[in-house]
Amino acid sequence: MLIIPPTAILINMKICIVAKTFPPEKLGGAEIYAESIACALNKKGHEVIVITQQPYSGLSSLFPRPHIKNGIKLYRFYPLNIFSLYNAKNKPLFLKGLWRAIDLLNPLPAILIRNIISKEKPDITHLNMLLGFSQLFLVRLLAKMQIPLILTLHSYEFFCLKCDLLKSTGGTCQKANLFCRLFIYLSRHILSSLPNTIISPSKSCLDIYEKYGLFKRCKKVVLPNAVETYANNPRIDKIAAKRKFIILYAGRLVKIKGIHILISAFRELTRENIELWLAGDGTHEETLKELASTDKRIRFLGKLPHNKVKKLYQESDVSVLPSIFFDISPFSALESLAAGCPVIASRIGGMQELIRDGYNGCLVEPNDIGQLRKTMESLIEDTVKLRKLSLNAFESSKNFSIDDYTAKLEKIYAQAINDNA
Repeated sequence: MLIIPPTAILINMKICIVAKTFPPEKLGGAEIYAESIACALNKKGHEVIVITQQPYSGLSSLFPRPHIKNGIKLYRFYPLNIFSLYNAKNKPLFLKGLWRAIDLLNPLPAILIRNIISKEKPDITHLNMLLGFSQLFLVRLLAKMQIPLILTLHSYEFFCLKCDLLKSTGGTCQKANLFCRLFIYLSRHILSSLPNTIISPSKSCLDIYEKYGLFKRCKKVVLPNAVETYANNPRIDKIAAKRKFIILYAGRLVKIKGIHILISAFRELTRENIELWLAGDGTHEETLKELASTDKRIRFLGKLPHNKVKKLYQESDVSVLPSIFFDISPFSALESLAAGCPVIASRIGGMQELIRDGYNGCLVEPNDIGQLRKTMESLIEDTVKLRKLSLNAFESSKNFSIDDYTAKLEKIYAQAINDNA
């Protein structure tokens, strides 16, 4: 395990961040992470370059061209494939499988990224969620450039073809199929000592990667994700107000997030002065709307700008993350805590490292409708407990500030550069 030295020598660095998407296009937590660290590092005086994808918009979109936005140099291009990552939501399963096969076997995106990095000559390259960028080709090519490579884990993309460790029929995957076994073999061979340093937002995620035999000789550090924190608890004064009790889910409306469990549990609550707000979109949206169709207390808010989602946490009494897969370290949990909004989360994956049961939220067993209903009911009825959880949620968020995270990241970068010298 990598130990971050307390007094690493920091320098003004040129940092290249590679991420599958980047604002204004967003798909999930990996993009929030990439934007957060890019802005924070740029603010501290480092030169930041971002390489990311864009939707197809004609032949010109196949070729990366730089532009400057808020002091950050952005290279965007469309990695040649049968459709854009941004348009994957409603594609049939067989086409998604073909897209993934092309992504793994197509070296062109990796070559384009290598050429950009060769031109820019950064001091360090930081990789994040590489779907669409032929990740195994990319890591192998970049390793030959003698520029330190840092990889932050955001999914299980390097050994699970679906990236989520879930079986198609539901439930967590316990045994890899033939295609995944071949993929795992290739990943083990290529990623035994690459990249230089692995950053995992949770110990749970790192343990799973080590179980599958990846990154055996890499330096590793567990560094929880970070968010923008507030000086004062924006939620606490609203608890006593006489109004509806708001339960919030914010994120992708996909099966692995377990929103169907949340809707089923909420519908068993008999109170009228409560509402369930669902913010986001995804492949499971129509199924969820059908499940919730007879309950007028359930509101689908659609996909909202990030700043509006952050305000929803301030307006809600509790947020729920009912995931049924090994969620690594969801930003939705951190943003909820920062807003003083306690979190009810599944007792699975990295969420157990963010949420302390009875302190800043509650943990329930995944897929347990009855336990989730009882937990929500207990918070609706007990305003004293809710206020205590809100105070503790806000207090615990101070451990995840973006300023502290950036300082630790700078030390990891500096150490990697020194090791590579």
